[in-house]
Amino acid sequence: MSGRKRRITTSTIPKSWDETHGEAVILPVEQYHVVSWSPDEIPGRSPATQVHLWLDVPVLDKIGRLYVRFKSAEELDLFITTLQMYRLEVWGKRERVE
Repeated sequence: MSGRKRRITTSTIPKSWDETHGEAVILPVEQYHVVSWSPDEIPGRSPATQVHLWLDVPVLDKIGRLYVRFKSAEELDLFITTLQMYRLEVWGKRERVE
């Protein structure tokens, strides 16, 4: 696996049931990774073809990993645009720091 990895640790989001979404459970994300992925088993031998978002979440007494695979630039762009839209709605316009 090739590519950059980014990690964030969170510990303030409690496990809870979201009543507005039926029986959907909300799990705290312990950390996440964003990586590029290549179908080749030897990293760097062939170009990456996908971007993966890995979410590490507690499942029972262990940490499980959920994978989100973006198989095209358009899929990833739509995801990023959607995140930016909600970021603006929730936290407002970012102030420029000089």
